Amino acid sequence: MITIFVGILLYVKGIFFAKFIVKTSQVIQRQLIKSLLRSPLSWFDVTPTGRILARTTKDQDDLDNSLAFNVQNTAQNIFVVISSVLLISIATPFYLIVAFISAIVYYKLVSMYMNSSR
Repeated sequence: MITIFVGILLYVKGIFFAKFIVKTSQVIQRQLIKSLLRSPLSWFDVTPTGRILARTTKDQDDLDNSLAFNVQNTAQNIFVVISSVLLISIATPFYLIVAFISAIVYYKLVSMYMNSSR
């Protein structure tokens, strides 16, 4: 039963990420074409066509190859953190107090860092 459930989840994950990649590529490509069509003609006189094509195809290739991997890893890490906190909280309810205090301290440190980095 567990193997079948894991297989179904992997299939659903594959479908979700495939649709996500296609939709993201369409949106980025549409924005790219809009920005190219709104560029002044003087820019096209100075920039060779091959450079424009090479840059746009490289950007799209980087997006297609790395975005899915990064989003998948991020989602997986978020689920691992949530499940770890949940399991630790069930096993040791005292952990929730420590985690809450740690989260407040972390939030304060991050906000101080963000203010000082600007």
